[in-house]
Amino acid sequence: MRDSRRSFNPRKRDTPPGRGPRRVSASNAVVSAIMQCAAIHGQPAYRIQSRMFEVPGEEGRTRPFFVGAWTDRFGNEYYGGMPDVLVTPTIELPGPIRPHRVQIALWCEAKSGAGKLTEKQILFRENVEATSGEYLLCKDSAQTLLDWFGTVTLVRP
Repeated sequence: MRDSRRSFNPRKRDTPPGRGPRRVSASNAVVSAIMQCAAIHGQPAYRIQSRMFEVPGEEGRTRPFFVGAWTDRFGNEYYGGMPDVLVTPTIELPGPIRPHRVQIALWCEAKSGAGKLTEKQILFRENVEATSGEYLLCKDSAQTLLDWFGTVTLVRP
């Protein structure tokens, strides 16, 4: 039976027939580097995109449909501001008898050049850090993620 899951292969691109390679923006290149870094280390990573679409609503009117809404620790709801990638590494923590394996949420925001965090991205980062979460800002490369991986004992799931 064929496994329906697709594995990440950085050399294989889904390019429509008759079209050449797609141009990649600098920030998308950083996202790609984060995804590749996680894959090389055997850790799951998920691309997240915050978007708003207009969808058909009642009586022929359109209504907004939000992807990427999040709620802070006080119950306030926000649209947008979520990081580009969620990496869920499994790490090993010392225990009294044997080590414990824990999977954590590691939020990674990709920025290139002079790119800065928006107000909503700053709110998201503050919320993650206030709740003992892990948040990385990867500027121009995945080096920040590589450095973070070097500070923990990773376990391949």
